[in-house]
Amino acid sequence: RPSTPTITPTSTPTITPTSTPTITPTATETPTSTTVTGTPTETPTENTTGTPTETSTATPTRTPTATRTPTRTPTRTPTRTPTRTPTRIPIPTPSTDLIATRLEVTQAMQDLNNSVRLVRDKRTYVRFHVRSTSGQHWTYAVLLVQRGFNFTLVYPVNGFFGFVRVQPSPDRGVLNHSFLFELPNGYKEGNVTMWGIVNPVLSWRSRSPLETSYANNTATTSVSFEAVPRVNLVLYRVGYRVGSTTYYPSTFHTNMLRSWLQRAYPLDRISVWNRSYYHGSGRPTCGQVNSSLYSKKIWDILFNWSIPIGSRYYGMVDDGGGFMRGCAMGIPALVASGPTGSGTWGWDTDGSYGDWYGGHELGHTYGRGHANFCGAEGGPSYPYANGRISPSTAMWANTTIYGFDIGNWNIYSPYWRDVMSYCNNQWMGDFTSEGLMNYFQANPVLASEEEQGDEPRLQQQGPRLLVMGTINVSTTEVTMDPLFVIPDADDILPRDETGDYAIVLRGEDGSELARYPFTPDEADAGPVPPGEESTASFLIISELVPYVEGTTQVDLEGPGGTLLASISAGIQPPEITLTSPNGGEVLDGETLTVAWTATDPDGDPLSFNVQYSPDNGETWEMIAQGLTETSVELDGVNIVSGEQALFRVWASDGINTTSDTSDTPFTVPNHAPVAEILQPEAGATIAYSQTIAFDGYAYDIDLGTMEGEQLSWSSDIQGPLGTGAQLTIATLVTGTHTITFQADDGAGGTASDMVQVTVLGNPSMAPTAPDRVSAGPEHIIFEPSTSVTSATLSVDNQAGPEAPSIPWSATASDSWVSLGKTTGTTPDTFEVMFDGDDLPSGTHHATITFTSPYMPGEETTVQVTAFIPAQPSDEPGMQVYLPLITR
Repeated sequence: RPSTPTITPTSTPTITPTSTPTITPTATETPTSTTVTGTPTETPTENTTGTPTETSTATPTRTPTATRTPTRTPTRTPTRTPTRTPTRIPIPTPSTDLIATRLEVTQAMQDLNNSVRLVRDKRTYVRFHVRSTSGQHWTYAVLLVQRGFNFTLVYPVNGFFGFVRVQPSPDRGVLNHSFLFELPNGYKEGNVTMWGIVNPVLSWRSRSPLETSYANNTATTSVSFEAVPRVNLVLYRVGYRVGSTTYYPSTFHTNMLRSWLQRAYPLDRISVWNRSYYHGSGRPTCGQVNSSLYSKKIWDILFNWSIPIGSRYYGMVDDGGGFMRGCAMGIPALVASGPTGSGTWGWDTDGSYGDWYGGHELGHTYGRGHANFCGAEGGPSYPYANGRISPSTAMWANTTIYGFDIGNWNIYSPYWRDVMSYCNNQWMGDFTSEGLMNYFQANPVLASEEEQGDEPRLQQQGPRLLVMGTINVSTTEVTMDPLFVIPDADDILPRDETGDYAIVLRGEDGSELARYPFTPDEADAGPVPPGEESTASFLIISELVPYVEGTTQVDLEGPGGTLLASISAGIQPPEITLTSPNGGEVLDGETLTVAWTATDPDGDPLSFNVQYSPDNGETWEMIAQGLTETSVELDGVNIVSGEQALFRVWASDGINTTSDTSDTPFTVPNHAPVAEILQPEAGATIAYSQTIAFDGYAYDIDLGTMEGEQLSWSSDIQGPLGTGAQLTIATLVTGTHTITFQADDGAGGTASDMVQVTVLGNPSMAPTAPDRVSAGPEHIIFEPSTSVTSATLSVDNQAGPEAPSIPWSATASDSWVSLGKTTGTTPDTFEVMFDGDDLPSGTHHATITFTSPYMPGEETTVQVTAFIPAQPSDEPGMQVYLPLITR
């Protein structure tokens, strides 16, 4: 993203929209909320310290006190000396008029009516749309913001230190065709009113250009922000082995998913607990991952792991050993999983596709069905054509939605597709965002068991048999996880006691002790990459049924009573002894080894699960499952600190279950947190009164994602600036600051990161920027089926008002992209046209590359996508990498 300067003039005049005119552009441009109806009753001033406040309104003349006029004494009239009349300096004639048209307040997507709901305390940007009646003109703008009796004045953060070249025909898809502001903390809650003023008079600038009228230089809007509960996520890096290579996703991919959810989802906070687990030999299916995670989820709920009950569990699987199609265990659900890797899919160039893919699968867990396009099925009626994020596509129609990424300032045109579809070029549409926001508000996923009170979930406690596995739909082959009997358990969710399938418990003589009908979760396997065999469709078994003493056989029956699988065990339970750690140890390594001995009197093969408690058995977390050896090496990321720590190992012979716990507690010392500044970049230069966003991430193995008072920001010049992972301010004083981001876990562990930021007195002091070709919009989408076959590209040198015109050259990577121009000088525009009538159905990608002798060795690129729908006569096509939903 471009550097985001923060501008504060040394002398800060009061900015008051003097005549607050009614803005009246063309009928299709202006929503009713754009009319300025009044001036704020309290006059805000530009942020500054120790400088007088100037007022741009006329200063009233003080009326002097009347005094008696003395008698006039006649004087001699001197001889008049003729004076030479000075030569009149002509005043330049204004040649243009700058018109303020819209304020678009966005957190991920927005229309020009600002009808997309906003989340309290989420990073919020304001796009101030303006145009000129003739010519292109570098100029400036300010944003005046009011909440209650509080006002602030902020400067733009895009362009050249806030300077933007205003266009006669601006493109909403080009970042620097409008002014961009970020709202500071304190102005992202409740009801907020704002005024955008283009070409204002400020202490450091006069009006430029001169205009024929200044009565239409102001636009205004009012918005409100809604509270959304925190979302909680346990994020698993799933490991597996193929041949001699073990694959785990790197933490880069888990961080990318967390970041994407924070940016695209309608929420201001997401709390993440990072975990890992090893699946074993062979790349798992999403059904196998979900089965393991759901089993763990059940154990964690029943044994009171301290995270909120409504937390979702999500498994990420690296595609190094093969692509694993993702799925969710229902709509809504508690568990989902998906692949990740560095593939671009033709459009995603951030280094990880696991971010939006995880957003899709987690969307299912929060109640969102598919947008039924590009092969996706089974979802509700989606309101917009072709799965687009917007109901309309006309650039300046009031209802047209553009996406906006608050992290990198990418703009997504209305032709981008909703994340719940199977299409390429995905972003969050307002239909999905609205559904997620409603779900979060109606189902607060932060509620912990303690917050729900003492009432048990269901009054049916007793020993229960945990039955987990998958059924291959084509072959009816069943893969079962080891069965365990969990004592003193209750239902997590009410059981569906109907269905064509049944779990049957039988005694030693084969007699039926209990029968539990159920319906497995259905999963439809999707297409796979070319050259690989299709993945079989499967059903997921996830049942917790009352256990009957004396059970020696468990049958799984399908429709019509067909026996699908049978598990048997001797009547005697296993015997197990935990040997290490068994009390008194101090364990502080990156890995921990747990060991035990076990035998079965009946000679049955044994499976083991391992739990960990940091608090002498008050809470337990399942940290390893389905083991067959009598020891396990555990990743330290899964072990939180505790002075009264215990391990417990469970043994199952297939049905009968026993356990053993450490004899006395041991100690796992406190883990220090890690902290990283994500924004701003090191060495950023800004100007006073521009907002600057401080965005940090801190994680503690013992606490999970750190937030609130655990995190602080400070300056070596100004001292404390604020708390929390994200802080946006416009009050950094001039000078070079060392900004420190510190995390404190409250138990003696701290971590910090630092970055230098230079604050100039005002934008006129900005250093010279290197000349560089910019081109936008940065992504073009062609839809020949709807006659979208051309687009206009703008080419510019964004090095500031004094930047020279520089030459540019452009080439297209594919012949179906036709360029109206291949050379020119900035500023410039030209048409890009679709010329691929012979392209086969599917999604096609190309790149337009710009070069200039003014930026040797560098290039600017624009991505081009063409959506070619399948024709009725087409052979059934192979779509690659589509996600999977479990219903």
